[in-house]
Amino acid sequence: MGLQPDSHLQVGMKAPDFTLPGVPLGDFQLSQAVKVSPVVLYFYVFDFGQLCNIVMLDMIKHRPSFDDLGVQFVGISVDEVRMHVAFKTKFKIPYTLLSDDEGEVAKAYGVLMETGLYLNMATRALFLIDDEMTIRYRWVALDPAWEPDMEEVLDAIRDMDR
Repeated sequence: MGLQPDSHLQVGMKAPDFTLPGVPLGDFQLSQAVKVSPVVLYFYVFDFGQLCNIVMLDMIKHRPSFDDLGVQFVGISVDEVRMHVAFKTKFKIPYTLLSDDEGEVAKAYGVLMETGLYLNMATRALFLIDDEMTIRYRWVALDPAWEPDMEEVLDAIRDMDR
């Protein structure tokens, strides 16, 4: 497995807006969601992947912290909505899962893998977006087997209040 693309987006830049279908069923528009509270966008490779399962279970473990800090956690992969329904049900995922089945949002965020084993899937990446659509934190895995340091993510969320 070779190194994967690294996003061109940096902290302080405006996040690309998008609208995607998801679970719970319905459309999610980033620019509308951030008006409610900051959003953690978590790109992952695919539903039911062995490592994706492990990482998602770790994300679920951090739900109380996300809730206490008043942020929305949103997962995005290229899987179709029906796969997200099954994934969300099996693992009791409390987060919104979005279907980027054409890979357009992953491409806009610079995290679409366009070569290798995971062709046209998103590498693991995480972006914290504030109410002005500004990226406040970014983490992009150069290899889709890597996972984010959740304590670092939580610290970045806490720093937004300073």
